[in-house]
Amino acid sequence: MASTGGDAATAAEIVKTFVEAIARPDYSPEALALLAAKKNLRLMRVAPGGSKLVVKSISGGYLAQTADQGRLDRARAVVKTRRAPTEEEWTALEFAWKVAKHVKSNAIVFARPGQTVAWARGR
Repeated sequence: MASTGGDAATAAEIVKTFVEAIARPDYSPEALALLAAKKNLRLMRVAPGGSKLVVKSISGGYLAQTADQGRLDRARAVVKTRRAPTEEEWTALEFAWKVAKHVKSNAIVFARPGQTVAWARGR
């Protein structure tokens, strides 16, 4: 469970359910007291932004690569078509960019603002 449990109100709700571990950048003193009292609950402090290295198991070993932290920045984007995207198209493009990050490599994502229409993986 990541990014919850930092304040006392959230911690009070968490201790009502079965949770094995919580990883956060920091805890308020009140939250820490509530969570520390729960038996067998592991509390961890992690650096904001998480690890820059992603490790995945593959057949016969492991693959270590840096995390995809790229973001689409309209101000730095260079439009290579005759017509620039409309505001609605920019919104769809920004959403598709976020979705494609979580689809396998060579992803193609078709999107509307806030909605994935289809996706495909390259060969």
